[in-house]
Parts: sequence; C-alpha cells; structure tokens
Amino acid sequence: PQEEDALAVEAPQGIVYRIVPQEQGACIELYQGASLFGCARDPEGNALAGVTVRLDDETVATDADGAYAFDGLLPGAHTLSFAFSDGYVACGEETVALQIEEGERCQWDAVGMLPASVEGVLTEDGTPLGNMRVTLDGLQARTDEEGRFAFEGLTLGRYTLSVALPEE
Repeated sequence: PQEEDALAVEAPQGIVYRIVPQEQGACIELYQGASLFGCARDPEGNALAGVTVRLDDETVATDADGAYAFDGLLPGAHTLSFAFSDGYVACGEETVALQIEEGERCQWDAVGMLPASVEGVLTEDGTPLGNMRVTLDGLQARTDEEGRFAFEGLTLGRYTLSVALPEE
C-alpha cells in the first residue's frame, strides 16, 4: 500500500491508482494498468542491448535481445526517449510524446544506426574547385583546396545535395 497524508490505497495486481488532493480530502482514481514495450534494433534487425529507455521519470536499459518494458502505467500523456550508445544514433525522433489509454498494451520500437557520411570531390575539367559551398538538406560545407567536402552523422533518409557554382 502507498500512503499519502495518512491515506492508504491497496490495489490488486494490474490495478494502478492516482491520488488527487482536493480542498476537502482527496480523489482516488483506479485504473487498469497499461504497459509499454518494444525493441531497439539496427536497420538490419539486430538487437541493440544497453540502450537507455526513459518513460517520464522511469529508466530501463534494453536487454540482450534489445527488449524493454514498462508495466503498471497510468493512462494519459507520457514522454518516451531513447539514448543509444557505442556510437549509434536514433533513426527518427529520439523523444516521442505518447497518449496511452487505460489497460492498453502499446508497442514502440526504436531503430539505431551508426551514422553514415557523404563525401565527394568537386572538380571542373579535372581541376579541383576549392572554397565552394556545398549543401546537403540545409547542412553546409565548403570544399578544401583539393575540392573535397564531407557531411557526417547522417541517419536514414533521403538527402538532396546541391552546389553553389561561382558566377562568371
């Protein structure tokens, strides 16, 4: 049982509750507990163990199979986030807002990957073009004196590369 201001609530397994203080006492809300579970995997489907998964103020780590679970959840708005390790980054949002209903069993899987990079050399008739602006979906880089450029830390997605050519 949990006590709050000398109020004890004892609920059977699978039932969760919230005590809402009021001016003249308290409101006790009883709900069928919800659960949230899922897996963290790489793009090939391999399990990612040790990913830190946070739901509101509770934190767990994925097991050897990449699995995690939270049980006994109250219905309502929750914030779920993933923190990958070993150089992995999230494919998509690292933090998501969830609305969980009473008694619901929610699944939310996460995909993490080692970041990709795009590299290239900008030339004109075999001559390197230095100090040229290259853009990759809003990210900007300048070519070095040998015409080389690079974009790192990319996750899954479609990217558009463009070059600002000098005016003649």
